[in-house]
Amino acid sequence: SSNPGDGGDLDLSSSDNAQEVTKLVASDANRGMEFGTSVAISGNGEVVVVGAPNSDVDFTDAVGAVYVFRRDGPDGTWQEEGRLVPSAPISRMQFGRSVSVNDDGS
Repeated sequence: SSNPGDGGDLDLSSSDNAQEVTKLVASDANRGMEFGTSVAISGNGEVVVVGAPNSDVDFTDAVGAVYVFRRDGPDGTWQEEGRLVPSAPISRMQFGRSVSVNDDGS
């Protein structure tokens, strides 16, 4: 399960015991971006995709963004792999309101 964070952070927890597993933080975290509104986890559990539909892009309000995190290294830490935004941002576009990812994380 996930607990969306309005300020650019998201707590992921195990459905078995609701214990926090990790915290994902957007590289450009800011209040009001609605980071965690939508979340998708790859079938292999190695990639998490997080939507932030109110994220500002190039000084345009609420365009939205999608953040891609990948589990890295033997200790399983999560690293932000990329931030996806529309190539032609429009105010209130809310890109990232819904996200999905393939089983292999692509």
